[in-house]
Parts: sequence; structure tokens; C-alpha cells
Amino acid sequence: MSININLDINMIGLLGSALICFSYFPQTYKTIKKGRTKDLSYGFMVLNIMAGSLMLFYGVYYKIIPMIIANGSVIINSIIITIYMIRHTQKERQISAGSSLIYI
Repeated sequence: MSININLDINMIGLLGSALICFSYFPQTYKTIKKGRTKDLSYGFMVLNIMAGSLMLFYGVYYKIIPMIIANGSVIINSIIITIYMIRHTQKERQISAGSSLIYI
């Protein structure tokens, strides 16, 4: 009986990890495809990366596979989105710097 319960609990953990992984894909895809990041918060992304890193460390230490999968995915997707946010901010600064020039 206890083997079946452990198997069920592990499957729930793996399913939850898969759902967390997939939950980031639409936002990451949209960010890459459209290149728009104006409505995303740097604070949110930094907190996600920090929390994911700490939880990944915890999962690795205790060998909790669902936690490793979920938080590894959170970190990767958050880093990708943050890179696009930085690029977008740099492009906006270049555009605004170029438009402030006065041509005579």
C-alpha cells in the first residue's frame, strides 16, 4: 500500500513540475516572438531568478527531482525573458537618444 502512495505522490510532484515548466513557455515565446517587454517588471524577474535559484539548490541538496525540474525551468525562462527586457530597454534608449538630436 505504501509503495502505491509514494508512486502517486511522486507522480503528483512530477505533474506539478511539468505544469510549472509549461506555464512559462507562453510568456517566453511571446517575448521572443513579439520582442515586447514593456509591461514586465525587472523586480518580478529578479525575484523569480533568486527564488528559483534558492529552491533549485534546495532540490539538488535533498535530491527532489520535481523541484529541480520546476525551478530549473523557472530560472531558464526568467533569464531568457530578462535578457529580452534588457535588449528592449537598450533599443528604447537608442531610439530616444536618436530622436532628441536636432538637425539644422
